[in-house]
Amino acid sequence: MVFGSGPHRCAGAGMGRMEITVTLQELLSRTALFTLDGPIGMTRRPEFGPRSLPLRAATR
Repeated sequence: MVFGSGPHRCAGAGMGRMEITVTLQELLSRTALFTLDGPIGMTRRPEFGPRSLPLRAATR
């Protein structure tokens, strides 16, 4: 949904997905443990996932 679809698809969608993937891989490789740090904010449509997910990360 973020990058659109059909004729209005974002030209940088592939690059954006790659940047997100690399960022998450680096984040996960540098942290040992995540704990929930507040309430989970949900969207009106569950298929879109959570609106916010506050986490606290403990470094190694």
